Amino acid sequence: MSVDYGFPSPGPLIDVHVNLSRWPFRRLPDDEPERLVARLKQHGVKRALASSFDGLLHLDIGAVNRRLVAECAEFGQGILTPIGALNLSLPNWEADLDWCARTSAVRGVRIWPGYHTVPLDDPRFDSLCRLCAERGLLLQIVLRLEDARTEHERFTSTVVETAPLSAIVDRYPGLNVVLINPGRDLRPAAAGELAKAGRVFFDIGMIEGAEGLIKYLQYVPAEQMLFGSHLPFFYFEAASLRLYESNPGEQVLKMITYENADRLLARS
Repeated sequence: MSVDYGFPSPGPLIDVHVNLSRWPFRRLPDDEPERLVARLKQHGVKRALASSFDGLLHLDIGAVNRRLVAECAEFGQGILTPIGALNLSLPNWEADLDWCARTSAVRGVRIWPGYHTVPLDDPRFDSLCRLCAERGLLLQIVLRLEDARTEHERFTSTVVETAPLSAIVDRYPGLNVVLINPGRDLRPAAAGELAKAGRVFFDIGMIEGAEGLIKYLQYVPAEQMLFGSHLPFFYFEAASLRLYESNPGEQVLKMITYENADRLLARS
């Protein structure tokens, strides 16, 4: 049963940003897979792209991804789609990507460059983009997970400079990129320039303020905006209310909440 916010229902939802396992520094309300899936079903989510918080600190990423696929199969109820974790600072990241590409359940990979200190102008990132384009993997780039003021003093992130991405997506036209939580560090005008460069998409998880989404839509085509809840780190309702209160219109709501992601996944 989905929640009624008093707005016209856009229909089914696809959530492009959820995580399994535990946030390293505190327990979160829905950090058990059963509870997370129940929350998604409560809000009408038909599909959710799930990676694992273990990808942030664990050194054995292969084991992280095997657990992820197993948990999605056991608890996902047909909703959870695995998005493999990658850490480009580790020496075996190509093997981890190869495993993801050969595993039919996995539709893409997710990286955290601000935490793993591999900038987007690093040759390893260029290689990742080439491999994702060649092997038909969706690439999710997490720009931020939390406000810098609340980060643990031993686990602080750097701002991800996204400017190099324009040339890369132009070089690899088969590449599909989703920028996760762009709103805190990526201004709408800069996002618009990236949107023009190629198949770059943006989720709404950290696009804050009553006019935040409207400002983004002035620069980024609605066809390149996606719904991401950042569950379980954020409450699901935060993304929903942010989207509906901006009142972009019923057709744009349908595009952001379902249609754009559905087309994107059909290409990946």
